[in-house]
Amino acid sequence: MVVARATPLKAGPADNAEIVAMLAPGDIIEVLDLAHGQAWGKAPGHGLAGYAARADLEPVVPERP
Repeated sequence: MVVARATPLKAGPADNAEIVAMLAPGDIIEVLDLAHGQAWGKAPGHGLAGYAARADLEPVVPERP
């Protein structure tokens, strides 16, 4: 998925979980699980894994040749 709006990447799903990075619009997150409004996955641009708000992410749409 791609980040649509700046959003924190958190160490856990709780609202008060530690923020490990800030994801910027256009950043990629490789989502491994979706639950309770959260996406858990890897942010390869940051070399980290964590939770991001599902509402701030959009599917990646491949370009047509």
